Amino acid sequence: FDVITEVPVKSLIVSPTEGFTARPGETVTVAGQAWSGRVPVDHVLVSGDGGRTWQTARLGPKEGRYAWARFEGEVVL
Repeated sequence: FDVITEVPVKSLIVSPTEGFTARPGETVTVAGQAWSGRVPVDHVLVSGDGGRTWQTARLGPKEGRYAWARFEGEVVL
């Protein structure tokens, strides 16, 4: 993918915050912002098990074609 080598995809997790606690098997909502820099963000994947499995997060309203995209998704720890 040329886009990944030219402008790496960026994301920021805003929830849960650093230091949160959860029990194994608990469902946690992960929320944040994602930006690609060159093409509109069309999906975001989130994982609660170190990347073994992935879930598609919901994207918030689009602020603009290349704007940061809000996302939110649930993961099981």
